Amino acid sequence: MEEKVRALRAGQIDRLVDREQADLRLPPLLVTDHVGSALARELDRAGWSWLDLTGGCSIRADGLLLRAHAKAGRAPLKADRLPRGGGALALIRNLIVIPTDITEGLGATELADIANVTQPRASQVMRSLVDLELAEKVGHGRWKVRRRELLDRFLAEYRGPGGRWWRYHSLEPPDMAARHLLEAIPRSAHPVISADLAADRLAPHRHPTDLVVYVDQPLLDPMVTPALVPAAGEGSTNVWLCEAKDRSIWRFQEALDVPGFDRFDADLADPTQVAWDLQRLGGEDRGEALEQVVEWILRR
Repeated sequence: MEEKVRALRAGQIDRLVDREQADLRLPPLLVTDHVGSALARELDRAGWSWLDLTGGCSIRADGLLLRAHAKAGRAPLKADRLPRGGGALALIRNLIVIPTDITEGLGATELADIANVTQPRASQVMRSLVDLELAEKVGHGRWKVRRRELLDRFLAEYRGPGGRWWRYHSLEPPDMAARHLLEAIPRSAHPVISADLAADRLAPHRHPTDLVVYVDQPLLDPMVTPALVPAAGEGSTNVWLCEAKDRSIWRFQEALDVPGFDRFDADLADPTQVAWDLQRLGGEDRGEALEQVVEWILRR
């Protein structure tokens, strides 16, 4: 059985499990949220059984053929959490940081272009945000986004950047630690800065103590600078390096030129990621810095 949270489209069967390595004593079964008619025909031709959450199915085995169609007019399942996946995260981050009066004038096609997703995916994300009362329709193919509520929900539900983390300890202030670390990271890894140092560039409020740097490709040996030593534990860590799987951390700067995002040997991470890192690191004074970054985002 292959379970897919996001519906496939016709022509995407090759993304399913490798039939040659599967146990084919029974036909393979796809379980997903929706199977359209074109995909259903393709699955049938390929010998796949399928079952979706709208009530449709086509299940076959020796001596068995079971088919059902979704009832006409059946209400779609409502979202109970933010959409996931790189494209959805990129769109959500942009909806948070772009002023509401701009996004109200953008249709699904424009939103799709901003986040580099398909137009159907952009529409699907917006329907989910409407279900969650984080956006409302203001016309045909137009939405008004509740940016503060969406940012709060993002900070509560974001599962993190994924990938591999390295933890270091440095006796130097974060700006000097950043310079040493960035000298050791190839520019092709597109390092971006987050946490305290990035927050200090966006909305200065507290003396930076911790540094987070994200890269978008594996590093052969990040331990290449004497200014940083491996941290003995979580409590001694003040420099964090992450090979992030979530590429939406970089999407914001590709989509919008942000006044005030001055360069510091590397760009800053998406401001929603800066806010999430402040929340993750915690502390009362850092909580105040988080509020300053949130207000900076919402003032735009």
